Amino acid sequence: MHRFTGLTSAALILVVAGGCETLKGIAEATGRTKVSMTLKNGQKIEGTLLKDDDGHSLVQVSYGSVTVSSGDVASVEKTGVAPEPVSGDGRLSRWDHCLSLVSGHIGFKTLVQVPATVIDLGILKNVPYLSHRGGDFEMNIYGDPDRPACLELGLYRGGGSLAERKACLDMMCRLLTDPADREALRGLPLDKGMLKRRGMVFEITPPTDKDAYGGWWISVYDEKSLAEQRATDAELAAITIAPAQIKPAVRTPGMISPIHWQEHDLKLARPAAPAEKAPLIYKRGVHRKHGVYVVVS
Repeated sequence: MHRFTGLTSAALILVVAGGCETLKGIAEATGRTKVSMTLKNGQKIEGTLLKDDDGHSLVQVSYGSVTVSSGDVASVEKTGVAPEPVSGDGRLSRWDHCLSLVSGHIGFKTLVQVPATVIDLGILKNVPYLSHRGGDFEMNIYGDPDRPACLELGLYRGGGSLAERKACLDMMCRLLTDPADREALRGLPLDKGMLKRRGMVFEITPPTDKDAYGGWWISVYDEKSLAEQRATDAELAAITIAPAQIKPAVRTPGMISPIHWQEHDLKLARPAAPAEKAPLIYKRGVHRKHGVYVVVS
């Protein structure tokens, strides 16, 4: 089980800035406190503090997250109270509600947003997605982040233990807004299975399947929504980047940017098949605006 080992320097700065804030208050504030972080390289990150432990802070920003090492932070300022994330009106929860729930679960290691590789085959072909990993755990949110077409939770390295699979199942049920959908999902065996209900597909994929990338997965998706939310060629050109375009980070006293993808981030991205060329990856901050995929500027 993941345990808190004390406050990082970022949280300590929050204690000072908050005056009478108690340590307990700071711990409770994660997930609902807006912060403005100034890094030692001069960059500024503004968002919601989701988690602050083990020397790293997970900050939710516009349509994504950044992970900041406490040693890279010059100062932190509390800027307000973040609104409670809502699940939305779809059968699959909004991206920020998913991120808030998963990041706040002590059974999962601290999440890090990782580059999402463009999938060019199958039902998920050219559907943009947000990808977060924590140890062997991965969460992917496909399509419009505000109204996802697919949610996916997985475990690498053979698919984890039975307890870990049950934890993923429990979490996925929390991300479904329809009680009948939760009941349907719980009816599937944890090794492999699939069923359909009112246009939604519930699927558990074992590590032995060809498209499993060596992981065990729970996927819940709407086939019609996936087709509607598939990016066009023009959109893909604007929201993706080739790994070769990611240059070595320019450092200023040991600092690298947590905002833009770096070479070391690519190591956590979903790999291509051995015979494939390096796939494109989605830029940070991809979302849908007026029916068109764009990137947060």
